Amino acid sequence: MSRKIPFIGRLRRKITIQQITETRDAYGEPIKTWTTLLNTRAAIEPLMGREFWESQQHNAEKNVRFRIRHSKTAETITPKMRISWDSRTFDIQSVVNVYERNREIILMAVEYV
Repeated sequence: MSRKIPFIGRLRRKITIQQITETRDAYGEPIKTWTTLLNTRAAIEPLMGREFWESQQHNAEKNVRFRIRHSKTAETITPKMRISWDSRTFDIQSVVNVYERNREIILMAVEYV
């Protein structure tokens, strides 16, 4: 008989949500850098991989679902941000507040290999 693991029990991985910020150098030119918005724990669920040819170059991508706890900071996550986990980087594709209950947020993300 299998036992369903509670949502909180699945949040084993430490991830960092990053956002792009723009500063100016001494000459007034914009410099874009990634800064940390949120460090949190997540459940990570690989979904599928895909290989494709683009401009005669072989590429691969992996789609992954990240589940995190809801928080005021997590409400500000957008698809313009990225996830850093275990020296890997994932571009956020969508952000879903599950059932609009403010308990769990699902981040659908893609890693380009």
